[in-house]
Amino acid sequence: MFDDFFRERQIRRALKAVARQRVAMVLQPGNIQVIERGTPDEEWFELGVRTCHIRGWVEVLHENLPTGAVRFQGSNPQFPEEMASKNHYRLTEGGWAVLNRSHGWVLATFLVSTIGLVVAAVSLVVAWLALPQSGEQAHGNHAMANPAVELTVPGVQLRAAQVGVVPPWSADHL
Repeated sequence: MFDDFFRERQIRRALKAVARQRVAMVLQPGNIQVIERGTPDEEWFELGVRTCHIRGWVEVLHENLPTGAVRFQGSNPQFPEEMASKNHYRLTEGGWAVLNRSHGWVLATFLVSTIGLVVAAVSLVVAWLALPQSGEQAHGNHAMANPAVELTVPGVQLRAAQVGVVPPWSADHL
């Protein structure tokens, strides 16, 4: 049941191992690259990196590159007597996208924007339904919306026209 999960985790570990490599120095003569944090010589890495190669996340940079642990005594490098040959890989753009989980971010962004679009559409529909339809009058508490509205003050009943209510935006007010 969890076998696929663990296999995918090993594949991502192999991808991260390729991404962690860095060139520490270049030895002369011969332009020999000394790579820090090189890839492990284990079976899980070989299987993982080959799966990454199939998926297009890594590509072979150098085939059958002589590989071994270099020791330094002072400034002189000491190479091992027997050097194994390995392929040297590099990440592709797709591999970097997998490491940064760009696909997940794109999906999350799309989901959030879709939810925002749905909320905006629903609010427009609700606002449209709340508008008065043609032939209906708006029912408001404004006395100036209908000048014949009667204002009721406790004990006194006045009509708006009798009081002389002037809206603040009219020229008579100034």
